[in-house]
Amino acid sequence: MDGLAGSMAFTALLTVAYLTSTTGDGGVGSVSIVICGAVAAFLIFNLPAKFNRRVRCFMGDAGSTLLGFLLACICIRASQGIGPRLSPTTTLWIVAIPLYELLWTTFRRVLRGRSPFHPDRAHFHHKLLDAGFGVRGAFLVLITLGAALSLTAIAIHQLRVPDSLSFAAWMLSGLAVVVLMHNAQLLWYVLPGRLRRVQPAEVKVEAKAA
Repeated sequence: MDGLAGSMAFTALLTVAYLTSTTGDGGVGSVSIVICGAVAAFLIFNLPAKFNRRVRCFMGDAGSTLLGFLLACICIRASQGIGPRLSPTTTLWIVAIPLYELLWTTFRRVLRGRSPFHPDRAHFHHKLLDAGFGVRGAFLVLITLGAALSLTAIAIHQLRVPDSLSFAAWMLSGLAVVVLMHNAQLLWYVLPGRLRRVQPAEVKVEAKAA
């Protein structure tokens, strides 16, 4: 989905930059800000918006894999080593949505006797689209969730929540996100009408017909 990987990475990198500034790890923070700038420039041409339709470009697997790799390296560097560091569980909150997606997708496919690498149409953004949201609506829901979880990471770090409680809350949050994505019609009336595609009832009729 246009803009999704870039926006998720931008939010996570910005959060890492802020948190590492509180631990005095200027090196990781500086790298995060530099990558943020590169991603922000790319998002001008990748966001699902009206202003960039004539100049929109596609990221592809190579771009999303690079962003994921860089973000993973930065999170490891920020949470490991000597001196004040971020808690490893705090970094899980920063990249929560991609991790929830990965874990749920793997579990779902293995449970059905399929390879975890076999594609399907049951990802979070597919669930939102199938529930009747437009591309911009699905994008807004996922980015809002990602931003909320990043803010949770900041709160947990500042409040010094024990790792055991933080990880337990992270797992419960993941379960809640999965349930929400599979009942995405609950979010229908939260978003403005222009971000929706069809009414939930129409989606059910279309699904039965298919």
